[in-house]
Amino acid sequence: MATVDADTLLMPAALKRVVARLLISPPDTVAVAGAVFVRNSRRNFITRAQEWDYFLGIASVKRQQGLFQGTMVAQGAFSVYRTAALQEVGGWPDRIGEDIVLTWAMMRKGGRVGYERTAIAFTSAPEGTRAFARQRRRWARGMIEGLREHGGALLVGGRSNVHAVLVNFVFPYVDVVFSIAFPIGIVLALCGNFAIVGPMTLAVLPLNVALSMIMFHLSKQSFGEVGLRVRQNRLGYLGYLFTYQLFMSPVPWPATRRSCLAPHAAGSPLVYLAATGGRCAPLRRSRPAKKTLTKRVARNMVVLEKCLVLWGNCRI
Repeated sequence: MATVDADTLLMPAALKRVVARLLISPPDTVAVAGAVFVRNSRRNFITRAQEWDYFLGIASVKRQQGLFQGTMVAQGAFSVYRTAALQEVGGWPDRIGEDIVLTWAMMRKGGRVGYERTAIAFTSAPEGTRAFARQRRRWARGMIEGLREHGGALLVGGRSNVHAVLVNFVFPYVDVVFSIAFPIGIVLALCGNFAIVGPMTLAVLPLNVALSMIMFHLSKQSFGEVGLRVRQNRLGYLGYLFTYQLFMSPVPWPATRRSCLAPHAAGSPLVYLAATGGRCAPLRRSRPAKKTLTKRVARNMVVLEKCLVLWGNCRI
């Protein structure tokens, strides 16, 4: 069984390639994810940056997970599944991130999930800030749903992709720390205090660029095998490299606050899942109001303006 989103276009032979990967994989392989990229990347700056997120970030993560035959998400945009395995777990669940929860449910049953890098498809990425924020919050909520229902079970049993499950447990806390600590670190650095951000932080940039070039080369090889070339998008790459993560990290917060990974008395999300028996308890301090990405960007711009003012005062 194959799934393709209505706004997703498949390259010629993409379906043949992803099915072939499923057939030549070990017998317990239950699904194979295709390689999905952005097709409307020339619309505006947001889609330009997302093009690099798909081309470098998402594709590289899936390629690495595919080496362990433990791709964490057989995305609904373009994937194939074994019908028997799909029926065994009851089909697609009624969840926000149904493809994530479905993939994890099949893996919990002992199935493998592969990735075919040459089964290329192009999908429409969100063009507005609100649509982009809603999509990423939906993805974050789906990840939380998967952790709540199957995360604890996937951590045991000696699976080769247990590290990927652990990373998903850590992601919400990393986003919170990065969103709070990094702007503060910039302010301190402009005043000469390098406790958080300093010269060693700048040393990460060349490493990041080098890593991006390696990921670019690998994805470019996949394009070359199907007769595609990579279009130039320097502006999107600069936005992806320097600003994308700074604005991305606060986006999933509302989904995280409504999830089961809220702080618990025991402190650990693993302990929380065990204590609640996998059920999601309501948060004590929930805020129904949702802040849009535009407001978060405006708030970051205010912080940047204050940084410049403080930097000027420090120089005086």
